[in-house]
Amino acid sequence: MSLKWMLVLIVAAGAILGLMGKLLLYDVAVFCGVLAAVSVLGALLAAVTTLVVVGAGRLSADSRRWGLLAWGIFLLAIPFLGVGGAFLADHFADKLPTRLRVSSNDRLIHHELPKDFDYDEEIWNELERRARLKEMSQKEAEAALRLFIAHMKNKGPNGWDKDLSYQAPFLRAATNSGLLSNGILADLYHACCDGESTIEPLGRFREGEVEIALQANMAGGDAADFEDYLPVYAQWEVVSVKIDGRGIDTTDEWSFGSSWAANCKVTLAPGEHEVLIEAIGAYVDNAGPIQKGSRGIPGAPRGRVRERRNVTLRESFQVYARDEEVVAKDLKRENKPDLMPAFKKQGISAWPVEDGVKLIARCDYDEAGAEAPYAFDVAVLVGDKAIPMKGACWQEPADPVAPDEYYPCGDERFVCRIKQLDAKTTELSLLLTPNTEPVLSESTIKIIWGGPIRLDGIPVFRYDLPTDSKGEAEQAGDESGEQTD
Repeated sequence: MSLKWMLVLIVAAGAILGLMGKLLLYDVAVFCGVLAAVSVLGALLAAVTTLVVVGAGRLSADSRRWGLLAWGIFLLAIPFLGVGGAFLADHFADKLPTRLRVSSNDRLIHHELPKDFDYDEEIWNELERRARLKEMSQKEAEAALRLFIAHMKNKGPNGWDKDLSYQAPFLRAATNSGLLSNGILADLYHACCDGESTIEPLGRFREGEVEIALQANMAGGDAADFEDYLPVYAQWEVVSVKIDGRGIDTTDEWSFGSSWAANCKVTLAPGEHEVLIEAIGAYVDNAGPIQKGSRGIPGAPRGRVRERRNVTLRESFQVYARDEEVVAKDLKRENKPDLMPAFKKQGISAWPVEDGVKLIARCDYDEAGAEAPYAFDVAVLVGDKAIPMKGACWQEPADPVAPDEYYPCGDERFVCRIKQLDAKTTELSLLLTPNTEPVLSESTIKIIWGGPIRLDGIPVFRYDLPTDSKGEAEQAGDESGEQTD
């Protein structure tokens, strides 16, 4: 054999060995299959080529005698060596704690991990081992975590709904080995807990002095579900509240986890206004159970502060003039609410008080029939007078996302006082008058039922009469078929 062909064979053999070695690190099963197939097919191809050359008469008699014998033995051995090598490689891989042990970091992270981010304990345990022994770089460790964070955001954009028990060993090992930056740990926290920081909708107001209930939800949510798994957790503090660029004082300030609430009183003119809330979030080493509702500038408890982030929240709201119509009134028959069953079920109770009689009407909203929003003031008709009762009943959409679904949210007791009530009175009437003010702050409500509703025959339960008179009244009620208890 000439030197030229010897060099060609050496280079070819080196290239083949390099490719097979890379394939072994890529996937043991694929390596074994390729090795067995190449050894058999390669030997077959070489044998066919030899027959062609011999048939062409290009070899001398001596070459054919001894060379072909040696070549035939070599070709016969190749399939056995290849298949045997594949068997040994597979056997060796089975002896390892995991077949992933021979995979490269790149293969493990970019090919094996995406197969099952959530529940493949074998992959996460191998990543944990390599992170603990520092057999991977920071770039590789963060690449694995970035892939998982992207998966979390894709599957749970408003917060992760699974635990992190499979991923926790890798997270701890990578953090302890210094393979995860502060920024990516903060990103992991947010991917677990929820999405955007928000201010709850503020509703609508009338001009003049208004009291606004503020509530902010910081991105991060309640991390208590992940406190055993996350390397860091967040603490938040609101440091500034402004309306239309002017700082305001707040009262009744309250916080719990990542939720914050407070009240403020301001005088506002008609038009659109804006609330701006500035907060600081700090990501602290998690050295124990997360403290719910902890206060103070974040970063003080247990662990060191890894990262701080400033958050600015904005929310617009509308203020209307005193005489401006905000909620329209509707008189379509199909939208008229049926509140008779709701008030008649529990009736009106009469109680003795120092200066007369106290009347209490009760509304069981479960009995109300309504297909659209409504809002009423309640008055009781005594003789020829309509006496206003304290309280209002109304119904609003249950969810802005599903505005066709409603739920009642008004008062359940309506109270007034009168000087006296005829001892023979066993029934009274209620007058419901539309009033848009109770639902002014509910920006989802654009229209309510617009006509008055009179409810006659509401039973009165007399607790204001002497026992004998009460008994006579109850007996009269029983005879008339009305409920008296």
